Amino acid sequence: MKLLLTICLVMTGFMSSCTKLIKNENAIIEHESESMSAKVNPDKIAGKGISIVSIADLQGLWVGYFNAKEELSTKKLVDKGKTAWHKEQKITVVIDSVKGNTLTGYSIIAGITKNIVGTLQEDNKDIVLQLSEKGKDSDKGTFNITIRKNDSILQGDWTADNNIDIPTRICRFTKKTFSYNPNIDFIRLEGIKEDEMTKSNVVYPTEYNEWYGAVESNYDIVYTVNPSSTLLNESDVEGLTRSELMLLRNTVFARHGYAFKKRPLRIYFEQQPWYVPVSSNPKAGLTTIENQNIELIVRYEKNFGQYDAEYGR
Repeated sequence: MKLLLTICLVMTGFMSSCTKLIKNENAIIEHESESMSAKVNPDKIAGKGISIVSIADLQGLWVGYFNAKEELSTKKLVDKGKTAWHKEQKITVVIDSVKGNTLTGYSIIAGITKNIVGTLQEDNKDIVLQLSEKGKDSDKGTFNITIRKNDSILQGDWTADNNIDIPTRICRFTKKTFSYNPNIDFIRLEGIKEDEMTKSNVVYPTEYNEWYGAVESNYDIVYTVNPSSTLLNESDVEGLTRSELMLLRNTVFARHGYAFKKRPLRIYFEQQPWYVPVSSNPKAGLTTIENQNIELIVRYEKNFGQYDAEYGR
């Protein structure tokens, strides 16, 4: 009898942790493993999902890509910061609640959160969702997406409400579970660089040259120092370049699932299979160690010229 009671308590706790919905203001991150091999294929990880059997299974985080249709793939766009996601981008759609045939939630992309209200229809084989983004943003739209029962892929398209540069996109999502893990390791990936043809179709601010340069340099410091788990001192950062400092600081926000607004940073951090944009608030959930390390790194970034001369670089 005691054994049966123990098993019931353990299972109850497990189910409770699995079904807890995490809001976007609480920074979170996937924890499929604390450390992954550099040989892991990000596409294979992104393709894994949780099979959907009933409408209740829809609730949670859906992560995927939000791609421009082929006929729009060469369209010129101006990166103004807000719509910098351009042709394709990782996106998270959160279904907060399902009541009858009504759904509510939000979407997160490029640092922007939009509330979502929608409806669903169900038959013996499929569940069809129509989700409308709300708000004053000119680039909001409506998702028309479908999942076949016993499948794990939610897919369809998105249509903009207004006349914008890319009015339609193709969507493909898988359901994921997440929790913040300060010890998650960055997988060393070679050739972190945006496709030149895609990049040539984006008119971006001059300041992005430095950001793109930092991303393409793929500095070792990102793999050897973890400002989320270790309290840094001046000797840890005083010999770093401004680009190294910038990337190191942003690893903290990546571990918290921050949806980066700057395109070069999204290109860089999306190479990591554990990274998922789940928060539009960069300060949400930061620990004491992380806040102290960010303060130290920012101080060196702001005074880089002074330190550069002092250390003879």
